[in-house]
Amino acid sequence: MNTLTFLDANDITFLATLDGIQYRLRLCWNDRGGFWTLSIRTPAGSSLLEGVKVVPNYTLLKPYHRPGIPPGELLVITADTMQAVGRQDFADGRATLVYATEDEVNAI
Repeated sequence: MNTLTFLDANDITFLATLDGIQYRLRLCWNDRGGFWTLSIRTPAGSSLLEGVKVVPNYTLLKPYHRPGIPPGELLVITADTMQAVGRQDFADGRATLVYATEDEVNAI
């Protein structure tokens, strides 16, 4: 599994190479709802997947696998039994965004 790192902000966009393909990931904090959303785009900015609610210890991409979407899985790993990922949880290390490659997922 690969740990994805990014700056601490309410709206974060960063490049990540997942299974050898570069993507532009965007994490946005929804202050009203109290949750993060994930969007995946091409490096040029074309939308592939928008607004997936980020929840801990759950495969975020499983319902969305289709051509263009990373073939592995994005997960938010937490140290405890958190039910939601709070605004500061990535920054303070309580939550970590990781990517399991397609081979790693298939080996499970």
